[in-house]
Amino acid sequence: MSKSIWSVFLVLALVASDALAQGGVRGVYNLGSNTAVADTLIELVIPPRTDSRTRIMKLEYTSAGTAHTVTLMKPLGEPTTLTAAAGTGQAVINIAADVGVGTVAGAIAAGDYLVVRKESTGIVYLVKVSSIATLAVTLTANVPVAFASGDKVWDFGIPGNVRTNVIAGHMPLLPPVSATTAYNSTEYGEGIFTTDNRDDPVIISSTNATAAGTVKQAAAVYLDYGTPNP
Repeated sequence: MSKSIWSVFLVLALVASDALAQGGVRGVYNLGSNTAVADTLIELVIPPRTDSRTRIMKLEYTSAGTAHTVTLMKPLGEPTTLTAAAGTGQAVINIAADVGVGTVAGAIAAGDYLVVRKESTGIVYLVKVSSIATLAVTLTANVPVAFASGDKVWDFGIPGNVRTNVIAGHMPLLPPVSATTAYNSTEYGEGIFTTDNRDDPVIISSTNATAAGTVKQAAAVYLDYGTPNP
């Protein structure tokens, strides 16, 4: 077995060990190394589990010679659903409700991140909003797969919709340049970042400016209870 596979197994074992101490663990999820060309956003999705909250337990990020902001993003408000099918040749999706209203992000707007789950497969897809007219959302590109009416949609706003003392939101991290930084549960107590609700995905977004960075790994657990943190 290769060294890289062994390292993934080791991370999962350590994460599971940390999480089991909290109880209520239904599963674990690990993202391997991901990067992008400099000045191209790194955008990764950790899928949800219907019976659990998603909690980030470990994140390693390598910055080159430029400061990057890495943002852990959770859905803002309750999810909605598609009210009509959307074929692969179209960039418009129709949603049942504007779930951004009343959150730190406000109403869904251009630039917002959405995650859509194709319910027939359980696979989640990250898309972005170009514009919205009532509840018809035009995306920045055609949908990646054909979606069906009833497929679930989460609104994440934008990375800048960070939490405040009174409003839930995203968590920005500022890793030092020219280094690999590990964020883990021992520093942040019960995990680094937790969704507010069961069946919520998480987005990891990096500005990745000027000098390419790398998400070396990210590990999450699925908890059947727990207080969001933060």
